[in-house]
Amino acid sequence: MNQTNLIYFALAACIGITALPWVISLDVLSAADFLMGLIAIICAFLGGMSWSWQNSNPTVGILISFFALLAIFISNIFLAHIILASLLNIIWWYEKRCMSSYLEENPKYKKAREIATYVLTICILISGTLVLNPY
Repeated sequence: MNQTNLIYFALAACIGITALPWVISLDVLSAADFLMGLIAIICAFLGGMSWSWQNSNPTVGILISFFALLAIFISNIFLAHIILASLLNIIWWYEKRCMSSYLEENPKYKKAREIATYVLTICILISGTLVLNPY
């Protein structure tokens, strides 16, 4: 399975988790906690992956992983939503900066990462809105 398929698979999982409170009568906080955990794992993975990028600073990867871990253990779920939404977009910006030649050589990967960043941010915003006002 190539990188692009894995990105779309993770994206489909996050969209499904975001939709769970509407599809079945699942507790909104349970779905939001699970979604935040999954996205935090994705962010931590991308932070660790950044060590292999050209022109990358390992300190940035450590900070990304730290903030993803912080979002898991933070007690304020809405603050966790804000941290992860910001972190996803920071990672994408940093990836474009450090891997520009790789992204130009692989336009499918670039498009998949761009779509995933924006759709996951929308999922986080929907989930956070649902936590604030469950119906």
